[in-house]
Amino acid sequence: MSESLAVSGPASARRINVIGHLTSPSGLGNTTRLFIEVLRHNGYEVAGFDIEAYAAVESPPLAEGMLKAHLEDLPFDHNLIVASIDRLPQLWIRHAKEIVAPRFRNAGLLFWELPTIPSAWLPSLRMFDVVLACSQYVRQVFETAIPEVPTIYAEHPLARHRVVRDRSASRHKFGIPADRLAYFCGLDLVSGLSRKNPVAAVRAWLQAFPSETDVCMVIKLNGNSAAERSPAGLSEFMSQVHADARIVLVDERLSHDDLMALYDCCDVFVSLHRSEGLGLIPMEAMSMGKLVVATGYSGNMNFMNEQNSLPVPYRLVEPVRDRAFFSRSFAGATASWAEPDIDEAARLLRKACDPVLVARLGQQAFQDMSRRQETAWTADYLTQLSTWLEASDRYALRPGLRRRAIFQELWSSTLRRKNVEAMLRRFKN
Repeated sequence: MSESLAVSGPASARRINVIGHLTSPSGLGNTTRLFIEVLRHNGYEVAGFDIEAYAAVESPPLAEGMLKAHLEDLPFDHNLIVASIDRLPQLWIRHAKEIVAPRFRNAGLLFWELPTIPSAWLPSLRMFDVVLACSQYVRQVFETAIPEVPTIYAEHPLARHRVVRDRSASRHKFGIPADRLAYFCGLDLVSGLSRKNPVAAVRAWLQAFPSETDVCMVIKLNGNSAAERSPAGLSEFMSQVHADARIVLVDERLSHDDLMALYDCCDVFVSLHRSEGLGLIPMEAMSMGKLVVATGYSGNMNFMNEQNSLPVPYRLVEPVRDRAFFSRSFAGATASWAEPDIDEAARLLRKACDPVLVARLGQQAFQDMSRRQETAWTADYLTQLSTWLEASDRYALRPGLRRRAIFQELWSSTLRRKNVEAMLRRFKN
């Protein structure tokens, strides 16, 4: 592929501000930077505003002078907002003058994990002129919740240039035994234990291999497990991890290159999640030709099937009430997510010991993901995005929708509690 592709259409359609987690060392931050690369690769001029106070990340798309200190410094009329949807109400409320102004057209690149969206967030979602979704699961969720807002499917990009790494050196660096089949399970602590469900992954792995010494399991936590704001249930999970010497814990933030080196030296990737908007870890693993064993539900089924991976059967249940946003009292009476079958997962993990199967499914995964990445970097949806933004007249609805968003922040007990907790944290810091 060439380094830059010409884009037809008005000049304003080839210039865009990206607002979001530009320097965050998280999956969402990585997504934001990758989409900036896609925009620039396709001939767009990009400016950016970071909504979080992280130290600057050394990344090619964050060119010198691209990041602006204030929203009012953003030079273009089109915005692409990449943020967790629970952050949107405060974004609209605090920055009304800058991004609710009539001159702007706003696209949202959004993720959500449940099949229903909390009604308290609908005014904030209706503020957008168009929404991008990186999985058909998420697209359907948004089309159902806000049918009046156009939705566009955008294939999620991954890094284009794969670095050849020394597997043995990487294993030594991370403390992974050189002669064992390594199963990998990773999560960001901010995402919560219940949804990511690493407890089930460890449980299935121990059931599959109660005493075998030719396997190991690598647990990667993004963030420090000893941090003050660790999620509920983490201490019990950590006790489970530390109880088996075959489990290797990598409990630190890694650069993206180091993270890819860790992925590269593992063999089988396990995700017994209860729901995913996309499933970035399985996606990255499959792009490297790795075998993925994951719950066969939600966003990851956008790219997983029985010919390139091992989907785990499940049943739909009421979400565990350890996070208020996922409770039925907030998300809706029909909110649900998956409960993976642990016995079947253990059987599939044992099946993954077959090197012929691992090689066959891994090769098919690599081929499938390579084709998807051609689509992701060509990004034909950008023409459609520009058309929707240029034609939108939804800006006239923004003042009323913003008032409704403010009302929801005051009326909803869940949102009031969240806002008070956030205020106390800022005061403490």
